[in-house]
Amino acid sequence: MFAFEDEPYEKKLQNLLQTYIYAMIKSLKAVGAEEAVVRSYNALAVNPEVLDCDYYRFKELDAGAVNAYQNEYMSQYYWADFLY
Repeated sequence: MFAFEDEPYEKKLQNLLQTYIYAMIKSLKAVGAEEAVVRSYNALAVNPEVLDCDYYRFKELDAGAVNAYQNEYMSQYYWADFLY
């Protein structure tokens, strides 16, 4: 089952998600970064080994990333509270 936040599953939402995934993969390929996404049967994941991500650096207590952090972090998402 699939959900956008609290939205119930609907074929329309599934199609929208597929459109987002297609556009994301196409954009990543265009810049030579398609290895950032790992795809397998019924799954999609991020390959953090190939990314330069401020969040990952923040979690490792990188001084530059920690000092760059200001204000709220993704406060519009309830699950973001658990990320830091």
